[in-house]
Amino acid sequence: MDTAPTNLWIGRNYENTRGRVLILGESWLARPTPTPTPLRHAIERWCLGLSDSLFLSRVYEAGTGFATARTPAPGRRAWWDQVALANFGPPAHTIDPADSLTSFNGRYAPSHRQYLASVPALEQLLARLRPARVWLLSFGQNNYSIPAITAAGAIYEFTKHPSTTKPTSAPAARASWLKLLDRDPNAERQPPVIRSKVLGPCTRSTMTMAAA
Repeated sequence: MDTAPTNLWIGRNYENTRGRVLILGESWLARPTPTPTPLRHAIERWCLGLSDSLFLSRVYEAGTGFATARTPAPGRRAWWDQVALANFGPPAHTIDPADSLTSFNGRYAPSHRQYLASVPALEQLLARLRPARVWLLSFGQNNYSIPAITAAGAIYEFTKHPSTTKPTSAPAARASWLKLLDRDPNAERQPPVIRSKVLGPCTRSTMTMAAA
């Protein structure tokens, strides 16, 4: 059964961009309607200046270092076309405050049960998008999403969710983004384990050394 998120953004140049970065939010901050606003529409409107989404502005500013107000529509769209964006947890309006793990300014994060239920969908999303890097915007998803991310062979960095209003949040988010881009997924990827009747479990690198 396919449970991967369908409400996601995939930039037009995502596949051809160095790093293939997936930005993974916490949960859908949507009104209690049957269908949340498609991310595609939300981002397109924001790029054109027809929406003043604080979340999209802060993500953009962390990713570029440029102020949203000083960036024309083509510049905004060019950056978003390089990345993918999805959310890990369920829509925020479905989260019961009594069952929530954390609350920030009245916004409730998913519960332990909801986080666990979101893992299979994330695994399918990772298999579909094959990101090399994942940037986590987190209130508390890390313990649930990181195992799936590392199992998919991607590297990750995380930062506090852009919804926070602490003065240090913007510089920290920018630093986290730059650190993610500076890392080399190929250098950090573990070599495959090969079992040898003579040497036992070993990697390709140790087999080469043994042969030498």
